[in-house]
Amino acid sequence: MLGRTSRGSSTRPMPGEAPGDRISPALRRAQDMLLAAVAEGGTARLAHICLDAWDGGDAVAAGMTLGALLRALPGMGPITAHEILVHLRADESTCVGELDHARRVALPLALARARRPRTSPAE
Repeated sequence: MLGRTSRGSSTRPMPGEAPGDRISPALRRAQDMLLAAVAEGGTARLAHICLDAWDGGDAVAAGMTLGALLRALPGMGPITAHEILVHLRADESTCVGELDHARRVALPLALARARRPRTSPAE
């Protein structure tokens, strides 16, 4: 069964989790699989994971932090992920399932803006 374990568990917490807020090994594996899917499938896979979380079909995806999923994207560095979170007015620990409608709409736009090649200013 996927779920949180007791405070005495020895499983490692996700980044941003409090030490007493540890998760079960099965949930950890499911989260690791989602992160690997994003790393392999890029923004298209991230979009599918978010949609699954938002329609209530995937509780694991809904509980994933947006920061972790963004950093799993190929070529996404921590600074760019942070900039996207700031643009969305979210933080590292904001779960995908917690995003309101406005942030859900803004996420693809923020990703597109962040992934667009930067041009140098005219000399």
